[in-house]
Amino acid sequence: MIGPVSLQSISNVGCGSTKLCFSQPTNCDPSTSSNCFFMSARLLTPPESGVQYELSGPAQGYVAFGWSDDQMMGQDDIYLCGLNSTGAVDVQRAFSVGHTAPTVQPKGAISDIQTSNQNGVLACTFTSKNAIFTSSNFSFTSNQLFYLLLAYGPSSNGIIMKHQNDYSSSQRMALTSSAVVQRDGKQQMIRAHGCLMLLAWMTLCPVGMMVARYLRRSSQVQMFGKDLWFVIHVSVMSFTVATTIIAFILAFSYLGGWEYFNNGIHPVLGCLVLCLALIQPILALMRCAPQHP
Repeated sequence: MIGPVSLQSISNVGCGSTKLCFSQPTNCDPSTSSNCFFMSARLLTPPESGVQYELSGPAQGYVAFGWSDDQMMGQDDIYLCGLNSTGAVDVQRAFSVGHTAPTVQPKGAISDIQTSNQNGVLACTFTSKNAIFTSSNFSFTSNQLFYLLLAYGPSSNGIIMKHQNDYSSSQRMALTSSAVVQRDGKQQMIRAHGCLMLLAWMTLCPVGMMVARYLRRSSQVQMFGKDLWFVIHVSVMSFTVATTIIAFILAFSYLGGWEYFNNGIHPVLGCLVLCLALIQPILALMRCAPQHP
């Protein structure tokens, strides 16, 4: 049965002692902060009674958490607290395959659902006896370790859309443990990767090409014995290559190797771009000087 629940009933009280908690910002309290994304899991007594979940956060469509074998989306057991097709808040269960939209699953053994939508903050509490399903089925009473994922985003007529932001835990945790889960700082690496690639190919590279195209015949100013336009062009394009290499290293380090190379077209294009970026300066070094016969 769905009924209203006061936001004050969801808080970080008991985190680390009686329940497992994961939040963004770390250690925020949803009972006092409207900008807190929060989930908790508490194994009831006796354990066969199930797990009590709490989930809340400011979102336009949904807040979700998932149990995962890794820190990436794919093969994850997900619970969502979001707006359904009628605009009411409800709990959904879903399973993700790759980076496509999660597939909504039957709720299964979920009970005691309570929901709230106050001032744009969605909140849900519920009890689940469902096994955790990732690459295999695991009982909720087992000590199997999982990464925790937390995300939020918009929805349209009850259909969840791509999340606006997501967070993962820094280490695997057992559902039966009582701890405050720390957020994985490595996610900043992938954001830095994106920023550096945008800088390289949306700013530095176009500037380098325009300098070579439009200034090579209009400037006779010399620097270090070379035309000024040429010095600027070489410098900017060198920074483009260096920035691309750094961005590639960040992404490679974040993923931990080649495991996700076949996960979509993006990593394939990234490797192709890196190869072409490295080939260009090599060809430039082999090019004859302008005064060469």
